[in-house]
Parts: sequence; structure tokens; C-alpha cells
Amino acid sequence: MTHFAVHDSNGLQLYDGGPNFGSNTTGFSGFEGKIKAFTFSEDGKRCSWIVDGQVMVYAAPSWERIGCLKHARAQEICFSPHGSYLAVWDYYVKSKDQSQVQPNLSVYDVLGKKLLKVFFQQTQTNWQPQWTNDEKILARNVTNEVHFYKADDLNEIVEKKILTKVKSFSLSPSRNAHHVTFFVPSVKGAPAYVHLYRYPNFKEANSALANKSFFK
Repeated sequence: MTHFAVHDSNGLQLYDGGPNFGSNTTGFSGFEGKIKAFTFSEDGKRCSWIVDGQVMVYAAPSWERIGCLKHARAQEICFSPHGSYLAVWDYYVKSKDQSQVQPNLSVYDVLGKKLLKVFFQQTQTNWQPQWTNDEKILARNVTNEVHFYKADDLNEIVEKKILTKVKSFSLSPSRNAHHVTFFVPSVKGAPAYVHLYRYPNFKEANSALANKSFFK
């Protein structure tokens, strides 16, 4: 049966879909509080929400609490496809004298209950890291580059695509052969571009599987 979540000023509730709309057979009794954001993993087996400076992580359908992460400035959260990893984006802040900044994008190993890495991610636009569907690769967008890591070891960049003005990217949902598209927006009347590559064969421009330009 399909279920859906409702987030309002009172908290979070789950309900059954058709044909029993309004009923609740999920075993989730609800959560009361001012929730800032919530999300499910794509397979529906993990759920997380932000409340009172904490990130709550639960397993479904048992609704057993996996963990509670302290993030006083947390604004956004997202899971990897199967909920093995969780990313948390906090407000980007500087010290009063503007001399120090703190990394604000945290990536956690959910089952291992440990922090893997904290990155600097100043803008909230396109803040989300992306994982391949097999959760073996993590990628994230930085200025003029997209960095690729082994998902369980974020201490070393294993591949990178350097592309001036790259705005966003997208990993394919495949499990075996991975593909990635890179988007470069229009600048000063020049056309926008989308480039399609097979991972990790994108160091040379002529290795692109497809290129498409867009005017206006």
C-alpha cells in the first residue's frame, strides 16, 4: 500500500493511500513539533527531519530511531538512494571579524553512525551531493568543477570534471555503467550547454557521448 506524509505546523503524520485514505496502518504515531524540513530515502526505508536544532533519523517501517544529530543551524537534508548516507546543510557563517569560516555540509554514514566528511558549501542552491544508485560514488558541485569520491571514503577526490561556469550536474540512476550530465548556463548571450559523459571518461572534451546547446 502507498503511504504519504503530511508536514504542517503541528508536526509530521503518515497516512495510507488509496483505497483507505485517511487511515494510518504504518505504525508511525506521528511527531509533534515545529519541523523545519523532512525527507525520505528513495526506497522509503529511511526518514529524517530537522527540529529544534537537531536532525532526527528513523528506520521504516519499524520507526526505530537510528540517531539524533546536533545541528543548530541545519536547514536542508537529503539521503542517498537507499538511505545508507545522509547529508546535512547548515547556514554558512563567518566569525564576527570575518577571518574564520566553518565547513557546513556534513555527510554521515547512517548505519555506521559516523561522520564521514564536512565540506564548505556556501550557497544553498544545488547544495545536495549526489550518489549513484549503487551508492558507490558520491559527487558534488564546486566552483567550475564537479568532484567525485568513493561514497564510503570522502577524504580523497578520485575523479573530477573541470568545466568553466558549470552550474549543475546529474548522475544517471543506473547501477552498473554510470553516466553523468553537466550543465553550463548561458552567459552574455552565449548558448547554454549540456554535456553527457560515461563515468569516468570525461577528462577530454572529445570523449563526450553527446553535446547539446540551447539558445534563449
